[in-house]
Amino acid sequence: MAKKTIKYSKSDGLEDSSFAISKVRITTMIDKDLLDWLKREAEGQNSKYQTLLNNVLRQAKGSNPDRLSELETRLSRLEKKIS
Repeated sequence: MAKKTIKYSKSDGLEDSSFAISKVRITTMIDKDLLDWLKREAEGQNSKYQTLLNNVLRQAKGSNPDRLSELETRLSRLEKKIS
């Protein structure tokens, strides 16, 4: 069997695009059952599993990254009103 020649590049050509600013390429490990689920769900939505994973993570994060801080502030205000 002949060896395949793979050319690696330090540049993917995206440095000057807005995509390069908003997306980051990562390598991670994920349980097979979760990956299988993501792929099935994405196929059902006519989408890519990476896009679905990104959406699931965004939902888990919530729309407001400072939500906990906001809730603590509201709780503090309520405690002051009660006492």
